[in-house]
Amino acid sequence: MKTIYKNNRKLLAGVFCLVLVFAMLELGKAYLMGELLGLNMETKKLVSLIVLTIVFLLVYTLTDSGKQLAITRLENTIRFDLQKRCIQALLQEDPASFFRKDSSMLINELTNKINEIVEKYIHSRIQMLGLVVSFISGSVYIGVLCWPILLFLYILAGMCLFGNRFFFEPLQKRQKELLVQKEKWIQSIKNFYSNFMFIKNEHYEKTYCDLLMSGSEKLHEAYNKADSLLMVSDTINNGFGQYMFLGTIGIGALFVHFKLLTVPLVLAIMQVTNMVVNPIFQFATFRNRIESSRFLVKDMEQIIQEINAHAQHETTQISRLDTISFEHLDFAYLPDHLILKDLDLEFKRGDKYLIVGESGQGKSTLLKLMLKQITDRNVLVNNIPLSSITYSSYFSHIAYVSQSFALFPLSLRENIALGRKADINEVLEHVGLHDLISRKEEVFESDLIALSGGQMQRIMLARALASNKSWLVLDEAFSAVDEATRKRLERSLLEQKEKTIIAISHKTDPLTAAMYDTILLVENRTVRPISLEEYISRNS
Repeated sequence: MKTIYKNNRKLLAGVFCLVLVFAMLELGKAYLMGELLGLNMETKKLVSLIVLTIVFLLVYTLTDSGKQLAITRLENTIRFDLQKRCIQALLQEDPASFFRKDSSMLINELTNKINEIVEKYIHSRIQMLGLVVSFISGSVYIGVLCWPILLFLYILAGMCLFGNRFFFEPLQKRQKELLVQKEKWIQSIKNFYSNFMFIKNEHYEKTYCDLLMSGSEKLHEAYNKADSLLMVSDTINNGFGQYMFLGTIGIGALFVHFKLLTVPLVLAIMQVTNMVVNPIFQFATFRNRIESSRFLVKDMEQIIQEINAHAQHETTQISRLDTISFEHLDFAYLPDHLILKDLDLEFKRGDKYLIVGESGQGKSTLLKLMLKQITDRNVLVNNIPLSSITYSSYFSHIAYVSQSFALFPLSLRENIALGRKADINEVLEHVGLHDLISRKEEVFESDLIALSGGQMQRIMLARALASNKSWLVLDEAFSAVDEATRKRLERSLLEQKEKTIIAISHKTDPLTAAMYDTILLVENRTVRPISLEEYISRNS
């Protein structure tokens, strides 16, 4: 958080100045109140004082508005900075670490957690800055006029702060429970969206509605628990505030009785008392909010530190990618359940590889190991452990087209080029998307894009071609296109002598398969080369 405050020190200084000016105006307001209620005032002086009060209230209102505006701007800037830091940290992660996160948890971190940090932690700290300035100003004013009142206020303040210590742990516990339920609710909404067609087709509406309402009820209950405890602590703090206010009136009345103070001065002290009383019990309230959300700040800082520490382990850069090899690799997601066993395999620059095999045999795992989505010390690149090679330098040589696809909220041209110089018309022609050339400046701003699955898949292929990388990894990259288009595209890629192609496919025809240098069969936890004849016989 120190970095966030440092980056926004000008805004923070502006807020502090406005808070200081506003505190002085509060003292001025108390003085004017005492003067206006003074006895035996001449008419001329009263009129002048009323005019002065009108001007003062205008300045007071403008300063208050400026202070609130500056605080809001500071909080929004900090929210933006937190999101920026999180996104920058996440973009440093390798896929192996990133995909261990549940998408609901990621959404929760970038929305709910950041909002909670800003609304509870940051907002409370900024407000406490104002409270401290107000408290010091008010204490000096009251202490000069009537120190017994100030002593009374301090005694009750100490009692209030001591009592609030008992709320810290329960508040933090309930805040954590609330965040868990928020994350589960996000997952429920995502699941609802994904299964909507099934729900309608199978007349599952009532059952699923009950399921959603059960999740909503748990979220509602978590909100109630978290908010109710905060309200209890707030109520106790407000009670202390009332005792302080009434006590001030009582002590002031005694001083007036013994002619140690005048009524106007007591009225002014009562007004300034708010500058001491309100900060005391509000300080306790904001402190409760800070303590209840402190773990969120620690969690976020820990996540960023872990990502940065992991990135430091990748130190090697490569200027050329010649080989990717697996040396005596054993891999299992679960103990005693090997997916790949004693794997010895090498992919060489310039060769074309077709990987085949039944579902569940380990083809996707093989690709994940190759693409740094899973790390293993027995995966080597140019005889260097892949785990030590920086992600950016490795993928400066590899273009990857998967069977899933998604577009950025950018134009079609920007989606394909991704900041690089490329002839978009040419690559669209190459992948058979002539009809989209006229739409290349169209911006795709939502998931509801008027494109077919085949068009989307060919856009992903166009993106890979526009990158002009020497290695091309295809994971069922033609699964959504028709047979004639698949043959044309796959063969045109295989004719590019300089390209290294590694393709997983269930649909490759014998004539196209013959264009590959090596056909690899993934079966029974091993990967072995097979002949074209064996490939044909297996597919017949």
